[in-house]
Amino acid sequence: LANNTLFNTWRPSYHFIAPNSWMNDPCAPFYEPNTKTYHLFYQWHPHHVQWGNMTWGHAVSSDLIVWYDVGGWEDPIALSPTPNSPDRLGVFDGSLIHADGGNLTIMYTAVKHLPTSWNIPYIYGTSSQALAVSNDYGNSWTPYNDGKPVILHPPEGYNVTAFRDSMYIDPSTPLDNIIYGSNNDVEHAYVTVSGGIKEVGPDVLLYSAPKHNLTEWTFLGKIVTQGLNASWSDQSLGYGFNFECANVFTLPDEEGNLHHFATMGTEGAANSFHIDNHSSIWSEGLITSHTDDQTVRFETIATGSMDWGNTYAISSFLDSSSGKRIAIGWIAEDTNNYGDTAMGYQGALTLPRELFVKTYRGVVNTDGKLTKRSPWTAKENANGTYTITTLGLKPAQQVRNFFEPMQPIIVVNKTLEGNGEVKSISNLGEKFRFKTSISIHDDSQVALIVRSSEDTKEHTSIVFNPKNSTIIVDRSQSTLIQNFTTTPVTGFFSLFDFYNRDNRTVDRETLEVEIWVDNSIIEVYANERFALATRVYPTSNNAVGVGYWVNGSITVNKLEIQSSFVNTFPSRPYNSSTYLVFDSASVTNNGKYWTG
Repeated sequence: LANNTLFNTWRPSYHFIAPNSWMNDPCAPFYEPNTKTYHLFYQWHPHHVQWGNMTWGHAVSSDLIVWYDVGGWEDPIALSPTPNSPDRLGVFDGSLIHADGGNLTIMYTAVKHLPTSWNIPYIYGTSSQALAVSNDYGNSWTPYNDGKPVILHPPEGYNVTAFRDSMYIDPSTPLDNIIYGSNNDVEHAYVTVSGGIKEVGPDVLLYSAPKHNLTEWTFLGKIVTQGLNASWSDQSLGYGFNFECANVFTLPDEEGNLHHFATMGTEGAANSFHIDNHSSIWSEGLITSHTDDQTVRFETIATGSMDWGNTYAISSFLDSSSGKRIAIGWIAEDTNNYGDTAMGYQGALTLPRELFVKTYRGVVNTDGKLTKRSPWTAKENANGTYTITTLGLKPAQQVRNFFEPMQPIIVVNKTLEGNGEVKSISNLGEKFRFKTSISIHDDSQVALIVRSSEDTKEHTSIVFNPKNSTIIVDRSQSTLIQNFTTTPVTGFFSLFDFYNRDNRTVDRETLEVEIWVDNSIIEVYANERFALATRVYPTSNNAVGVGYWVNGSITVNKLEIQSSFVNTFPSRPYNSSTYLVFDSASVTNNGKYWTG
C-alpha cells in the first residue's frame, strides 16, 4: 500500500498523538500558572515512521484534554539536534527544573554517539545533560550556552549501561532536609539520571545544584539501585538490566504521612507473562541519608506495575493548579512494523493519570497474601485485620471532568449467570468509555468484549479471573491481519477481602472497572490500582460491537457507557499526514545511527 493510505484507519482521536510520523516518550510535562497553560513535549522523528534523530515536538492545553500544536501542526518543534554539538544525534528525555515567572529552564539529555543501548558497550561521551531556556513562559526554547552540557559524563569509574533522562525531583520530596537537616543554608535543586552498571544492575543517579546556580551540579551517589535482572516477587515485572525515565517523588496519604516513590522504565527483564522486555514499574521506599559515604538511598519496601501493557517511558509532574501528581506514558504500536508507511505514523500517549496513595482498612489476610512481597505495604491492626497502602492510579480528574457530563447509558443491580456464552450489549463505535461495578461470586469469571465485528470473527476480550488473580486482554481474534501482534496481554490483579463488622462476615471487594477505547487503543483501569494499555487493529468496518460473557455468576451493580468524544487536536485537519522520507546512508552512518 502507498504511504499514508491507512493514516486514519486505526488512528486514535481523543488521545494525545503527534500530527504524523514516529513519536515516543512524553517529555517535560508541566503547568505554567501565569498563562494557565499545560505544556507537553514528545520525542518525534518528523517525516519518518521509525525511531531516529530525536526531536522534541510541543503542544499546549488549558485542560490536559484539548491540545494545540505550538507553531502549527506542520512544524511544532521545540528542540532539535544541532550539527557539531553535544546533541547532534538526538535530544533525548528531560524535565522542567526551574520556573521564575516567564523564565523557565529544562534539562535534557544531549546525545552525540549512536547506537546506544544497555546491551552494547557505552561509548564515553555518548550522552550528557544540557539545559534549554525560555523567556516567554515556555512558548519557545533555546539551548543554554550553545548547548554546552552542565553534567558532562557518568561518574568516574562507572561502567554504565546508559546515562540519560534527566528528571527533576520537586520539593515535595524534602531532600534538603533529609541530607542536610537543620544545617542547610542553601536551597538545592535535585535531578536524577537513569541507567545502570554493567554486570551489577540498573540504577538511578542523584545530582544536586544550588538553586541560584543550575550550571554547577554535584554527584550524590546512586539513590535507587537493584540487582541484575532481579524482581520484587513472582508476580511483579522485573527490574531488568537498565533503568530509563526514572522519576522520584513523594505523595501524602489521607492522614498526611509522606510516601516516597520511584517510577522506572526497565529494559531487558525476562518476564514470561509480559509482552515485551521493556516494562513500566513503581517502587515505594524509605529515603535515608548516609553520612559515612555522603549518599542518599532509596530502600525498596514495595514494587508494582505502572502499566501491564504497551505503555513505557512514563513521565510525571506535580500539577500546581490541582496539587495532584499527573503521569503520562507512551503507548507503542504493536504492528510488528507491518504496514507502518501506509499508516504514516507510530505511537500515542496515554490518558493523563493521577498518582496518589491508596489506603484500604479492615483487609483480611486471606491465604496469607497480604504479608507476602506484593505491590503494597501491610500493617496489622489490633483486631487482626490489616491496613494496606499502595500507589493508586486512575484517569486524572481533568479527564473525568471533561467526559463525564455526557449522557451515559445506565444499568443498575442486575445479576448475570452463564457458562461462557457471548451476549451482545450494543454497537458503540470505535471510540467509547465503559465503566462498571461488578460483584463477582465465588471464582466466577467475566469478560467484556470490545471492537467486535458482526460475525464475531474479530473481537477483543478483557477477561477478569479472580481464581488466578489476572486481568487478560485476549487479542487472539482482534484482527484478521496475521502480521500484527495478537498475543494476550496479562496483568496480575487481586481483589481484597474485607471484614464486615456489622454482619461479622468477610466480603470480597467489588471489581470497579473503566475501559477506554479509542480506535486502536484500549486502556483498562481497575479499582484505582491497576492499569493496562494495549493495541488492537480490527479490519472490519463493523467491528464496533460490545458484549460480555460470564462463567458462573456476577452482579452488575452499575454500568455506564459513553460514546461521544472530542478530537484532542481540533485545529489539525482530519488528515494531518506528511510526506515520508528514507534517510541516506550518509545521514544514518550506513544505518548504524537509525534504520532510515
